[in-house]
Amino acid sequence: MIFNEKIHSFDKFIKNWKPEDTYALYGASKDCVLLIESLDIILNNNKLKISCIIDDFIPNGTTFENIYKLNDSSYKPDNFLKANERKNLKVISFEQFQKDSKISKDKIIITSDVNYNKTKNFLIEKKYEENVDFCNYKKIAAIWPFKLENKTHLWRSDLLLTEKCTLSCTYCNMFMPHYKNPKHRDIDEIKNDFDLYFEKVDFVSVFHLVGGEPLMYPKIDEVLEYIGSKYRNKIGRLLLSTNGSLVPKQSTFDLFKKYYLLIYISNYTNAIKYGRRFNQFVDQLVQNNIVHLVRNNIEWSDFGDPNKIRFHGEKEIIDHFDKCTAPYKGLNQGKYYYCHLNTSAVLAGLQNLDEGDYIKIDNNLNKEELLKFDLGYLPKGYATFCKKCNGCNTGIEEIPVSYASQGIRG
Repeated sequence: MIFNEKIHSFDKFIKNWKPEDTYALYGASKDCVLLIESLDIILNNNKLKISCIIDDFIPNGTTFENIYKLNDSSYKPDNFLKANERKNLKVISFEQFQKDSKISKDKIIITSDVNYNKTKNFLIEKKYEENVDFCNYKKIAAIWPFKLENKTHLWRSDLLLTEKCTLSCTYCNMFMPHYKNPKHRDIDEIKNDFDLYFEKVDFVSVFHLVGGEPLMYPKIDEVLEYIGSKYRNKIGRLLLSTNGSLVPKQSTFDLFKKYYLLIYISNYTNAIKYGRRFNQFVDQLVQNNIVHLVRNNIEWSDFGDPNKIRFHGEKEIIDHFDKCTAPYKGLNQGKYYYCHLNTSAVLAGLQNLDEGDYIKIDNNLNKEELLKFDLGYLPKGYATFCKKCNGCNTGIEEIPVSYASQGIRG
């Protein structure tokens, strides 16, 4: 989407979406949990007032004792942040919401990436108007802190430590098989990215260390110590994703614990033989009392052939971009990419570097411009790689693929 001051002005948004009003959150997702938690941390004087949570997949009238019970896939409390204190959250059906005269006029914040487009279309059918009667939760998450308390809040940012991986999954969304000469990133370059980023950002809900396989990075301890000691108080969830095929040194486990990392482990051992090392790694996490999540029964879908253009006309590409709810932004070499798939496609040689796909983080960067970019207001109205990518939750039929397949697709 291309920014239009008359339509997308932050000042206009804040006039229509006031902190003194009460709001209904639509979708008891992990995004809902993280929104509540993040805003309660960031905002000192403008707490989000919630009348109810709408979710038609939960029995009407169900009450949850705390936000972390709302969704099984929500990020676990990691003991770094004080656990959110909101109690007794009531979830009701949309039908019940409309019937209740005390809350039926409340504006709606859609709090689900997976179901955003479905919910948006449903509300439009019910004569609700986007950005007037309902909006995307990421707008509240970005604009409220900035306009109300002069704080720059980003939702999620990913940083690639290494292009090397222990696997070569054909359908990897970081395109690992396509790197001709994969390398580890320079440690000083990584530190510089951290410094530039956190000079501009007051708080990020999720900061994600990825690869490749990040535990292959030879200076992983130095990375963890640097970001942990300097910037941990600016990060809600500090994530590291791994396939669990490597068991690092004890010093790495000590740093996981010291800086409250949440370790995401993708379990591919039902198709790829590395079960002994996988179990050893998980056992070490348990023994060291490190918060982690093992992702079993993982379902992959094909993002599309990165060498083939699928979308052509400007309008078609922009419409496709506007439907995509991919959350992962990419930080690399002082550039902040709107989509981390675009970052990796450039690094792998699948995509030419295009100035419209990233914003340069330096002393000249205006924080409001950073937030606009993060919300999807790009110079062309889309990221270049969107031409090749099926995107996330766009309505395109998802084609199941297997991580058992290794190497470049035929």
